Amino acid sequence: MTEPVTIATISAYAAGFIKKYWHIILILLLFIILLPFLMFSVAINILFPQVDIKEFKLYKSLTEESEISWVSFIAYDVVRLDNYLKENSPNESIFNLLRVSFTEYEIIETEEEITRIVDGRSVTEVITRKEYKVVRELELQGSFKLKSFLNL
Repeated sequence: MTEPVTIATISAYAAGFIKKYWHIILILLLFIILLPFLMFSVAINILFPQVDIKEFKLYKSLTEESEISWVSFIAYDVVRLDNYLKENSPNESIFNLLRVSFTEYEIIETEEEITRIVDGRSVTEVITRKEYKVVRELELQGSFKLKSFLNL
């Protein structure tokens, strides 16, 4: 069991340490208490987009002109800009969203049997080769062309 003198000595040193560095300990305790709130606010700022009300109104007016859902338009910008909407350009985003380009390919598969001699034994392998032949390429711009192409 610990002697009372040792307990008293350690308590005196601890009290002296706290008396000497109380202002640093107070700041450290305050930081430890506020750390969960700080982490929560940082997570909110990272996970959710920060957009001014003026930009929301601009997004809404642009989507009304192009007949696109403004929620999907903002989601497109959030993904495209990696959730950093401070330096965005909604006019450029709506143009990129309404531009569709694709290439349609025809895949031709050919199978070939190859016989090789490995360690004095005959080994037959089947090799499949794929050839990609371009059937058509298309680039559409504008909501009316897209709607007519998609039969909407």
